[in-house]
Amino acid sequence: WYGHDFNDDVMWMILASIRAYQLTGQSSYRIYAKNNFDAIYSRALNQWGMLRWAEQSGGKNGTNSCINGPAEVAACYIAMATGDESYYAKARSLYENQRRYLFNANTGQVYDSFTWDATTNLPGGYNNWASTYNQGTMLGAAVLLYNHYGADLYKRDAETIMDYTVKNMC
Repeated sequence: WYGHDFNDDVMWMILASIRAYQLTGQSSYRIYAKNNFDAIYSRALNQWGMLRWAEQSGGKNGTNSCINGPAEVAACYIAMATGDESYYAKARSLYENQRRYLFNANTGQVYDSFTWDATTNLPGGYNNWASTYNQGTMLGAAVLLYNHYGADLYKRDAETIMDYTVKNMC
């Protein structure tokens, strides 16, 4: 799947593969997940520390929650499966940037996307739409990071995300 245009689609395959490893213990699933994660992380990580949504479609400077959230979750699962702490560090770094640019910590709303303006080095063109997809993946990342690091910030974020989702999407 590495040659696929949409990095978020590949990340879902990575999640399926690492979950298959968790369920079966077959190392081929873990290896497949890790190798594909490394390839996508390498090609999609932009200069601002977030992942690019797609390689050909849309702007090269576009990022969104639908790639960053699943990548955070996948990195945590890979860290658990391999014992490699660097994957938790990747998850934490991506989460911090998603939290900074694509999350309203007061309301719990996870924003969809924006585009970096390479001229001003600032984000712009926000799409503040919220989806259960993005709410769920950031919630999952917050829970996994809380379970690993024990930082109250992740727990508060998880609670706020859940509250927003229940009040506005259910």
